Parts: sequence; structure tokens; C-alpha cells
Amino acid sequence: MVLCLAKRQELMKHFELAEWTDFVRGLVEKSARLPMEHHLASGCRKCRHTADLLRKLVTAAYALRCARAVFLLQQPEKIQILCQRACSTTVSANPCPQVSAPSSA
Repeated sequence: MVLCLAKRQELMKHFELAEWTDFVRGLVEKSARLPMEHHLASGCRKCRHTADLLRKLVTAAYALRCARAVFLLQQPEKIQILCQRACSTTVSANPCPQVSAPSSA
């Protein structure tokens, strides 16, 4: 917690970044949460900006974790390249292909 003088020359209590991080993640106990909510309601722009930014960051981190979890559950299908398989089968079965002459009828 940081103390500083506000414009009204009153002693205003600011909170640390770690405290705001826990606040937006819902990890702060009610006894500590109430003073933080009161501080935001008092109109501190700096702390409001910090809390809003951290909320956006927490939301993005949650979305990233969800996306990673979805992709980890998906197993890619094995893809066989047909051209390579067909060519290797043809060459190994008939190493010397013969060219037939056009028939004249």
C-alpha cells in the first residue's frame, strides 16, 4: 500500500500492483476487498485505470488458457500423401516402364 496526498490535501491510500492483481482475480478476502472498492469509488483515476487494465489482462489470459486447452485435446489426423504413395508403388512394381507405340488401325 502506498500513501500520497490527493488534490484535496487528504492522505489517500493507494494499493500495490500485486494487490490490484489479486483484487481483479477475486483472490482478495472480503476484509481487504471493501477498502479497495471504496478507494475505486472515491474516484482515484490512477487506480481505476490499473484495475481496468488488469481486468482486461486477466480476461485475455483466461481466453488464452481456454484456447490452449481446446487445441491440446484435439489430435491431428494422420495424412498420407497419395501421390508419393502411388508413385512409389508404381516404380517398385515395374522398375522399367515400357512405352507402347500407337496402333495403326
